[in-house]
Amino acid sequence: GLFEVTLIKTPTNPIALQEIIASLLIEQIDTKHMYTFKTGHITFESLEEIPWTLDGEFGGKHREVTLVNEKRAMDIMVKE
Repeated sequence: GLFEVTLIKTPTNPIALQEIIASLLIEQIDTKHMYTFKTGHITFESLEEIPWTLDGEFGGKHREVTLVNEKRAMDIMVKE
């Protein structure tokens, strides 16, 4: 019921970019360049409209998007 969120700061130079890439390749979070946490909901805000994609479908351009993880929001029934 939680999102695993990793936010990466924009690199300011080639060395920072290299450190970010290396951290991602070895699957180790570099706290100088990244924030990581778990949450049930998150809101992203921007000064300009940003194109949004949800499950591969264009969702329009937005300045604010809120995502909510609704655990067990639907029941899936299958034959035994």
